[in-house]
Amino acid sequence: MKPALQLIPKAPASPEINWAEVERNTASVAELAALLRITERGVRLRIERGVYRTYQVPSRLAPGRLETRVILSDDLHKRIRKARRRAEREQSGIPRKRGVVLDPENDRRLAFTTEEEKLVQGLWLERTQPSVAHVFDQAVARCIRCRRAPLSPTMPGYRGRYAIHRCASCGFELAYSAVRRAVMRTPRPAAVLGREGINSFVNKHGTYARLAHLPWHRNEQAYGDHHQLDILVYDPREPFLKNGEARLYRPWLSAWQDKATCVVAWRIGEHANAALLSLAFRSYVLQ
Repeated sequence: MKPALQLIPKAPASPEINWAEVERNTASVAELAALLRITERGVRLRIERGVYRTYQVPSRLAPGRLETRVILSDDLHKRIRKARRRAEREQSGIPRKRGVVLDPENDRRLAFTTEEEKLVQGLWLERTQPSVAHVFDQAVARCIRCRRAPLSPTMPGYRGRYAIHRCASCGFELAYSAVRRAVMRTPRPAAVLGREGINSFVNKHGTYARLAHLPWHRNEQAYGDHHQLDILVYDPREPFLKNGEARLYRPWLSAWQDKATCVVAWRIGEHANAALLSLAFRSYVLQ
């Protein structure tokens, strides 16, 4: 008699790994260490302390082994995605199109050459302090590359300011955001000098020779000066004018200051003369 057949249950097949999902939501220890600018040992210590959650997946580089993948949080997910995009742009290279320069640091947005950017910044660096919108209107009125014809919007039905404009003569393309980025890249000292003037530039960004520090002693050096105050006063001891009002005048302040102790002595009078300065100096000597 033939023995009965024994049905052996088949082991369930392991589910296929969606590597695209794994790459999108996780990161390797080396990739996370490069992003955080720490060592791989530092990442593993954080994993042991429970800072990051991980799970094991089969390694595609070393068959038969498991690879530790870190589950990305929302913040790490954004940073990893930005770092991967930057690496892809650097490896693939940036193509060039007619009339436009693609800047790898600005996510392939419209940008200018060095000469064109200087022209845009020159339109903005004026004492009238024009706005970015005024500079954009000037650049649209006359092409900054060929200097021949005005720029027309690529979408005629769209009247918004952020529409891309193109020159019919040379094919140059211009956007409001590109003009704004060029203006924002203007160095701060140059912006102050061009828009506020030389006095503001000297006060904010001027370089001064620092004097050598010397051990000054008391009463070794003293400085005195006059200054007319921005107020109107009158002397009640004086008679009134013919119209019945008091005579108003701006008083003068005479002061002395010691360089070592910064002691200030002052007197106020109607006129800046030697008598007022002598009274202030007498007060300084008594102090």
